[in-house]
Amino acid sequence: MEELLSFIAGKMHQHEIPYEFGEWSSEVRYPYCVGTFSANDYRFEDNCISGTLTIDIWSRESKLQAVQTADRIAEIFRDLQEVSGGSAFYIRFMNADAIPSGEMDLFRISMKLFCSKWKGE
Repeated sequence: MEELLSFIAGKMHQHEIPYEFGEWSSEVRYPYCVGTFSANDYRFEDNCISGTLTIDIWSRESKLQAVQTADRIAEIFRDLQEVSGGSAFYIRFMNADAIPSGEMDLFRISMKLFCSKWKGE
C-alpha cells in the first residue's frame, strides 16, 4: 500500500497540488488536500492491492479554488494507467461532493479515486 500512496503523492507533487496523506502537517495555505485510504481487497493470485482514496480539498474564502483543485485532480486521475518501479498502477476518478464545513468561509470538497496496484515479479 505504501508504494501506491507514494505514487499518488508523487503525481500530486508533480502537478503542484498541495497534498499530504492522513493529516495536514505543513503551514496552512489554502487550498490544500488531505488523503485517506480504504483498502478493498488483496488478491494473492495476481498480487493486486485495490481500494478507495478519499481526498478532502479545503479552501477558505473561495469556493472557486476548491472547485479548480478538484477539477485538476479529476483530470490527472481520470483514467491513469502507468507502470513505474516494477509495479502497474490504475487510478480513476470516481466522484466529488461538496461537504458543508459548518463555517461560512471554509469550503470542503471530498472526492474519491479508485486505485489498484499490481506488483511485477
